[in-house]
Amino acid sequence: MTVPTNDAAPPARVPRGPAARGEFASGARAMTPVMLGYLPFGLLLGAAVGRSTGPWAAWSGTELIYGGSAHLSLIEMLRTGSGWWAAAGAALLINARLLVYSSALIPLWGSARVPARLLAAAVVIDPTWMLASRRTEAGGTLAQQRAHFAGSAVVLTAGWTVAVTAGALLGSATAVTGMLAVAVPLCLVAIVVPHLRVPGGFVAVVVAVGVTVATASWPAGSGMLLAMVSAAACGALAANRPGRSA
Repeated sequence: MTVPTNDAAPPARVPRGPAARGEFASGARAMTPVMLGYLPFGLLLGAAVGRSTGPWAAWSGTELIYGGSAHLSLIEMLRTGSGWWAAAGAALLINARLLVYSSALIPLWGSARVPARLLAAAVVIDPTWMLASRRTEAGGTLAQQRAHFAGSAVVLTAGWTVAVTAGALLGSATAVTGMLAVAVPLCLVAIVVPHLRVPGGFVAVVVAVGVTVATASWPAGSGMLLAMVSAAACGALAANRPGRSA
């Protein structure tokens, strides 16, 4: 990425007043149903936090890791006796996809001030990237798009923190565990189904499910990582296969 020169246009700022509030509220509304879909996963992660040997340390990853799959893998690998380096390495590999998301958001945040870029980078995850991409396609100024991103990030961060905290406090209850056993698959279906319409998405989902089932007995996190890599590779091949219409 090149360093902007003095001739570059001044960085756009988040609008203030009614325009900012409107875009912020729009981003918050767009994220709300997405957050509801992730709610059971947050409760499940919270239950794992509550069962861990260091609940406070595990809970701190809610904001520091800011990725449910990586956070859960880290907790489970440590709980089953994996070393710190192995657990941290698995979590980093799972969250490596965020590098791609961050690169895609450079046009949106590349010209912002350093504090704003750092704050935005801290909340880049699948849902915020998805909504930011949709908002960019809709047009508008950088300031409007940034305000929309901010609204979605606030709702996701608040909702995710509440879900994980509630799961940590209630997850040991037998009734809650039983409800999560039913709710989590439904949550995953709600998250995965939209990807079936994406080119190569169906193949990616099928491969991910197959690899996950085949590696169920592997150490925590390793099977998930292989499933992600396999799904991404097969989905990309299917999307770009010869003869596919543009």
